[in-house]
Amino acid sequence: MNNYLSTSNDIEHSRPLDVHVWSDYPEFNLLVNKLWVKYFPSQDNVIRPGPKSKATSKVHFKTLLLDLYVCWMTDPNMYLGVHMSNSGWKANSRYNALHLSYRMIGIIKELVAVDILEFQKGRQGTLSRIRAAKQLQLLFRDLKFPISEVVFDYMRDPLILRGMSEEPDEMEVQTSSKKWKKPTLEYDDTPETIRMRGVLNKYNELLNETRLDVFSLDEPYFERGKKKAGKEEKHVRHYITGRNHFVRRVFNNESWELGGRFYGGRWQHISKNFGQIL
Repeated sequence: MNNYLSTSNDIEHSRPLDVHVWSDYPEFNLLVNKLWVKYFPSQDNVIRPGPKSKATSKVHFKTLLLDLYVCWMTDPNMYLGVHMSNSGWKANSRYNALHLSYRMIGIIKELVAVDILEFQKGRQGTLSRIRAAKQLQLLFRDLKFPISEVVFDYMRDPLILRGMSEEPDEMEVQTSSKKWKKPTLEYDDTPETIRMRGVLNKYNELLNETRLDVFSLDEPYFERGKKKAGKEEKHVRHYITGRNHFVRRVFNNESWELGGRFYGGRWQHISKNFGQIL
């Protein structure tokens, strides 16, 4: 499937940057070192065995490069959506286990300047888009780095607490068809959240050891229609890869008694018409 060079510029063909990927595969670490020394010579160039409590610039760079590689391996035409404003990065959040911060913005800008990344600026209400430029794709092509060596959902919290819906002002109600989202809240653990997290962690461990596939597919993805108010229906592509095994529970309205449904597994998007799932 992967012909290693991008041929399409559809920026809607994208997914968000994954801030919970990690790998210590030796060949990938060599590429990280090589590019780090070349493009960030004034920074510390020592690979650490894992992320620390305060993420260094190199941890930011390595996480970015790793998810670019995963994205390219999945589909060379796919973009990653990234926040290019400081407010989009919350380094101390429990939902950001690698403690990535707005210093990622500077790293992205530098890689765009040296033609390592393609960049499309975000419009109102959308994230900016990035993907590996040609010279980085060629480096990726030469890697002997299996996706099975990537740890997905590294240290990710499977319990999410959301607040009340944000109240739009009168002008926003009149001029926008936007669905007002509930903010994600920080919280302190209780014996019950610890218990629920333990159950989810065991379930996710089981999923990571299980193959989930759709044998009727000719290509490792399926498409489903998605329609926004006032817009034509678009077909969103869902990939059958090592990603999207992680299941989380989402609670609403600042309460552990409301919601709690399970989300995240890619099989939740599969139509029954696609046949047997193993």
